[in-house]
Amino acid sequence: MARSTPGVGNPDARLGVHRNRQPVEKHHLLNPQAWWRVWPVLKSLRENRWLIPPLDGEAHGMLHDAVSGVPPLDYHLARAVLADYVPVRDDYVGSLDSLVGSIDRASRGPKVDHIQRSVARVAMYGLESQRPFVVEGLVVPDTRTIIDLKAA
Repeated sequence: MARSTPGVGNPDARLGVHRNRQPVEKHHLLNPQAWWRVWPVLKSLRENRWLIPPLDGEAHGMLHDAVSGVPPLDYHLARAVLADYVPVRDDYVGSLDSLVGSIDRASRGPKVDHIQRSVARVAMYGLESQRPFVVEGLVVPDTRTIIDLKAA
């Protein structure tokens, strides 16, 4: 799958330039956008700030080459996940793990059928497949620079 130039066509995705001169881009772990905006409950999950890590542009491109997307959950399962999910403040990887755990717990409910459970497993696989790219490509602000500027 061909990848477009980072940040082109989506100015909100571009955050700046990382030390290695690669652009820093926001990555929605729940993608593609069209799938995760069908219902407000899916949109709420997709737009949680701790599920949109800033990634080095190269890692972001490699992630999209490796992972085509995360299938959306059905409405009832998504509601259960949203009710259970607790993001880990200031921790994108922890928030990703928390979401996978919430999907796993919700998919084990007594009223969840085998199709819903299968889609949940594929969604968890899609999220877990992104984890190494997020760990490797995560760009966090250098707080020492902010502190140094305040001292000056």
